[in-house]
Amino acid sequence: MTATAGLVVAPSIAGEIKLSARLPSTVPEHDAHGIWALQQELITLAESLLGKRDHTKKIYQPAFQENGPRLEITLDGAFVVLGRYSKVYWPTVICEMAHETVHLLNPILCPTNWLEEGVATEFSIYAQNVYSVPVQSPEFGPYFEALTMVRALPSGALAAANKVRKAVGALSAVSFQQLRTLFPSCDSAILRRLSEKFATCPRPQGTVPIPEEPYQSKRSPKR
Repeated sequence: MTATAGLVVAPSIAGEIKLSARLPSTVPEHDAHGIWALQQELITLAESLLGKRDHTKKIYQPAFQENGPRLEITLDGAFVVLGRYSKVYWPTVICEMAHETVHLLNPILCPTNWLEEGVATEFSIYAQNVYSVPVQSPEFGPYFEALTMVRALPSGALAAANKVRKAVGALSAVSFQQLRTLFPSCDSAILRRLSEKFATCPRPQGTVPIPEEPYQSKRSPKR
């Protein structure tokens, strides 16, 4: 096993993922290249831990908006919307983008379930440690509740999420009965809650037009 920023990473993961040695010294809002590169790294990291994303969906250049962070659904894919503090602080970019990257694996209109939100929160913490930045994580509220529940899953939240996606395809699609089959030793009350729709849904309902030729869409892997 290889230690990375206080975490233990499986050799197969550590050997395949080429993470940036350091974060850019630029201002995130004005560094589209750096933002896109980070998005690609986080997708690779998420896929290595949670399984492959839905490649029928396009991933577009992340954007900055006052009502971020959230995931914006387009007619043929999705993109991450980062919040106001990410405009000037790379550690917050990692925190927010890593969380939303889990939703990019199988982008759907809101709401998702407690399981996916808990896994997204756990992956955000994992990524922040990988990049050696100050960890931002919830200490109360619905995201903290979701995080606490996924950490109760056997073998840990990320490994459990990988198991769910292999069996069902998407975290948001799993049912209570499927969770009981996958994790028979886990508290049924927790599994039922994880399968329910998440309490908070900041993302707007409905699709939006495809962004105007996103700057990196040409550089995305062919689908």
